[in-house]
Amino acid sequence: MLRRYRKLIDLLVILSTATLYLIQFYVLDLGFNGAWVSASCALLAITIFTRSLRPDFTQSLTAKNLALGVFALKLFVAPLSISVYGFKYATLFYIPSSLAVNNAYNLVVISFFSFAVGWALIYKDRNSNVQRQHSLEDVRTPMRFGILLLVIGLLGMVLRYQTLGDYLNSVYVRYEASSPSILQFLGSLLKPLAVFGVAVIWENLIRRSKIDLYRIAITLVACLIIVALSLSSNRATIVYPLIAFLAMVSVKYRPLSLAPLVGIFVVSLPIISAFGDFRVGGRTDGGSIESGIEQLQVYFGAPQFIAPMLETELGSESATVKSSLLESLPIVGESYRYTSGSYVYNQVIYRNLISIVRDQVYPVAAEIFINFGLLGMIMTHIFIGMVYCRLDAIYLSLANKGIVPMAFFLLILYFNASIILSISVLSQFFIYNALAPLLVIWGFMLVNRSKTTREKR
Repeated sequence: MLRRYRKLIDLLVILSTATLYLIQFYVLDLGFNGAWVSASCALLAITIFTRSLRPDFTQSLTAKNLALGVFALKLFVAPLSISVYGFKYATLFYIPSSLAVNNAYNLVVISFFSFAVGWALIYKDRNSNVQRQHSLEDVRTPMRFGILLLVIGLLGMVLRYQTLGDYLNSVYVRYEASSPSILQFLGSLLKPLAVFGVAVIWENLIRRSKIDLYRIAITLVACLIIVALSLSSNRATIVYPLIAFLAMVSVKYRPLSLAPLVGIFVVSLPIISAFGDFRVGGRTDGGSIESGIEQLQVYFGAPQFIAPMLETELGSESATVKSSLLESLPIVGESYRYTSGSYVYNQVIYRNLISIVRDQVYPVAAEIFINFGLLGMIMTHIFIGMVYCRLDAIYLSLANKGIVPMAFFLLILYFNASIILSISVLSQFFIYNALAPLLVIWGFMLVNRSKTTREKR
């Protein structure tokens, strides 16, 4: 009886916690510390008392856990670091007013509640409902397919960078407004196929022995090669394929529990922070606590980096969504570069002192709010929650389907930009990076269809 009303119960829990939070924010007015403590309690309550948004502990690398992890960092970890270490300036010239900071944090919290509503609206309990079965049979991806992907990916790297020196220098940030040539654009589309080739080769090698030491060694070597093939000044371009590969490892070899994943994340933060300093030619002091806290606040949307947009009168410059979606297109996108959210946001952050630098991301919640108001932001995040829920269900139904889990999880990571990065970055991911995993999934379907046809004969 209770199962029939789970969706309604989940929605009531989400709306009740949201109401309590809003009473605290608008009526009790307990300030920033009161807001983040209240929001963190709401996040905890939702993950405990709702069936749909309860973390998945049996398979940790899922879209649900990824989204919950992002919101935990934005609602709890980043504000906690502010309470302990204070607001970090990073690229800011000043810390905005308390009112602007509180309103900025409130936007992030409301975006989470909206996301949760969207998720709960379409969630189906996979224990009580038969998952949609896809046409992908549980078959091993052929080694020759992996070698083909690796060769095509390496060809793409040659088209994009021409020389090894150019590729190695790609780790440094360059503030260029020009678009790549057609061949370079083609190379950018093909280059990501190389990491899938490595994953397919790993999948075949891992089956040749049941000795754990051999499997661990092969997995570590594959991780190093994937990082080497993904070098870029954009840290996401390096980290995302590695996370997607670990998702495949979790499916094919050994499930990764939540605790080790959190440990890996904590250990990797100083390394990622140090690389951030290195790529701009600065000092590599990323291992220091101060630098790590600053990076954490910047990349997980601390409210002082949203607040300047709430204090600035933008006028016609506020309409940025169309340009943000189109600016990453080769050639065509050039006309949208100076009206996009990325450009406008960085002009505000740098006070119009630096016209070409666009290294700070305009958070999605803030850009949608500035463009479409509070109702537009709420509806957008309800939609994002619904899409995220559907992606999670599809991913879970693809377990043990060759290389497909890695390819699909990479698409989920790209879509994750909708809650942690910006519209410009989301567009860039799907223009330049999504083709590779889609081609891999399509190729696997062809291999599977060919095998099925041979078996029928």
